Amino acid sequence: MAISLREIISRIGASRLFKDSFWAVFANGIGYGLLLLAGIIIARFLGKDLYGEYGLVKTTMFQIAAFSTFGLGYTSTKFVAQYKNEDSTQLRSIIDGAIKITVASSFILAVALVVFAVPIAKYLGEPQLFKPLRYLGIIIIFKAISTTLQGILAGLGNFKIIAQNNIISGIVMLALCVPLTIYFGLVGSLLSLSLSQFANATFNSFKVIKARRSFPIAHGLNYVKRLLTFSIPLAMQEFSYTVASLLSSAIVVKYSSLGQLGIYSACQQWNAIIVIIPGLLSNVVLSHLSESINDLGKHTKTLKGMLLVNFLSTLIPFLLVFAFRKLIASFYGPTFQAMPIVITVLIFSTIFQCCATVFQSELISKGETWALFSIRFIRDTLIIITMYVVLSTHDPEKGALYNAQIAVFYSFSYFMVLLFFYLLKKKQL
Repeated sequence: MAISLREIISRIGASRLFKDSFWAVFANGIGYGLLLLAGIIIARFLGKDLYGEYGLVKTTMFQIAAFSTFGLGYTSTKFVAQYKNEDSTQLRSIIDGAIKITVASSFILAVALVVFAVPIAKYLGEPQLFKPLRYLGIIIIFKAISTTLQGILAGLGNFKIIAQNNIISGIVMLALCVPLTIYFGLVGSLLSLSLSQFANATFNSFKVIKARRSFPIAHGLNYVKRLLTFSIPLAMQEFSYTVASLLSSAIVVKYSSLGQLGIYSACQQWNAIIVIIPGLLSNVVLSHLSESINDLGKHTKTLKGMLLVNFLSTLIPFLLVFAFRKLIASFYGPTFQAMPIVITVLIFSTIFQCCATVFQSELISKGETWALFSIRFIRDTLIIITMYVVLSTHDPEKGALYNAQIAVFYSFSYFMVLLFFYLLKKKQL
């Protein structure tokens, strides 16, 4: 008997995967859109050189915060999603362990960054960067805590709450960035970023504490060691990526200029917009893949479905950004004249990134975290070597363009390796 279109729509609408995906994409998209708008406004006020400093701090914040959680943004999602149905008595210990590790590690890294801000800035040949780097230490703590809390909420399936809190964070950023940047310049823009991350961490904390109270108490459980054991390779891959990104920025600054880094940072923002849906869905994918780990049919169906969704959701914004790249560059002001060609090249990396995120979630859900680390470490090492060779021997005025070309090549290579590894494992089953 044929199924009507209305029945199909009704079934899709009733699907928990669809509802989770909707909140992850729609509401979170609004939050990230507000952050993007704030970034454009800040760029116009600061110009490409100061925006290069801002972009360095902001990009580094996301990378170091991801490492300082020891991969617990993903690990907490996997464990909470897996045990919320199997044995809910484990959840309090999982939540407590994840938060303890994140607070301790992010604090240590933040202190280290504050202490070594001056020598890092001197090495980059930009001694004025020591103040922004010290602000970064504060921002990292808020961002790391928020990342782990969002992982916990994702494991619980509370994607609506995550979305609402991201919107609040975006509103705070947008409301404060203009007055603070006007009156305090770069320091003001970093302060607005700090306050937005503080708001996100605070509201996520309220929701996690409330959810934690509903779970039964199980004495004698301590998940710190188990979470660390699973997360170490995830933490190492985040560390590898963080170091590679920091060294990439340092290479651009040292062999090109802060202005070129500013142009590349602005283009990266649009790359992030293109892959925003796959990025927002990463925790949804991991949560559902972890839940269906013992149901091969459902597991495979989820993976294939998310590959298709990620590709299609990336293709549309890719085409839009490509079509309006010159108009986009005009928003940033006259100092970003080289931006259109960099965007044109860089956005091709998103086609491979969107599919690679699904295979990353698949490897994590299957516990193949050491394999994932090995693949990413080799990629990151090759990126740094390539960037050094290219930027140290070519035109310094094209640093952003060379960086974009290297990013596209290694995005493609990374995707192909992940695909090969997945097919190899599948054949062995």
